[in-house]
Amino acid sequence: MSFATQAKQDLCQMNVKKDCCRRSLLYGILLFAVNFNENRIRLITESDDTASLTLKLLRELYGIEGNLYVTYKKQLPEDSESQKSNKITVSVKADVMKIMSKFGYTTDDKAYGINAELFSCENCRTAFLRGAFLSSGLITNPERSYHLEIPVRSKELAYELVEMLKQSEISARHGTRHSQDMVYIKSSEQIENFLAYIGASNALFEMMNSRILKEAKNDANRLRNCDTANLLKTVSASTQQIEAIKKLLDNNKLGLLPSELRETALKRLEFPELSIKEFGLVFDPPISKSGINHRLRKIMEFADNN
Repeated sequence: MSFATQAKQDLCQMNVKKDCCRRSLLYGILLFAVNFNENRIRLITESDDTASLTLKLLRELYGIEGNLYVTYKKQLPEDSESQKSNKITVSVKADVMKIMSKFGYTTDDKAYGINAELFSCENCRTAFLRGAFLSSGLITNPERSYHLEIPVRSKELAYELVEMLKQSEISARHGTRHSQDMVYIKSSEQIENFLAYIGASNALFEMMNSRILKEAKNDANRLRNCDTANLLKTVSASTQQIEAIKKLLDNNKLGLLPSELRETALKRLEFPELSIKEFGLVFDPPISKSGINHRLRKIMEFADNN
């Protein structure tokens, strides 16, 4: 079961008690369906739970028996990543205007925007947005990427949905793909806010866990890369120091160094693999990192001039 399907299954199992919220939930499902006009209401979904919930709400709220059709896809092996789901169609034709009038529309309406007057209590907006996601919402598996979108029928409806989400402190944007308008969210934080708002607790926790795991892996990689970079830097610096000291040896100039620099040069030949900090600890008493750097810099300057 995909991440989106599991999220919708959990949302459909939520108990919505108040009739105003149940109406808002159905309103969200139908308004963002493939067809929503005076001629036909048609929802196409891959979620059995969404289809069943839509039929139940139509029957219990308005006494309407919707039609259900299933288009069966060829099933691939269970371990196939491209396994397809069946398409389920919930269709209402005969009683369309009865439903439209319940949502405040008349035969003169053509835009079919969001009728906020239907939201009777503070939870109605939540139920409506939950319905919108159940109807056409898509969300990627957070283990791969962060993307949530809700396809819509028009730019006007997209703008209204973006504004409604903004009022709920959720940042979303309008976009198009293949001439299809949509409202989308790419920020993991904002997707988590949306899931929390509509009550998708299991999906929210799974996404948070996935994000935390990703961040931990990224931190570990950064530390590993930092350690590697520091090691390469140490090796490069040590190589230059050894070359300078060997040049002084070859030219019989090492004896011209002051005693503390000569001692440092000979010890560096003995411990070429040590970092500056570690190298300072081989002296008795130990020498600070800045002190070792100062000595090695003097040795290299002397080698350059001799």
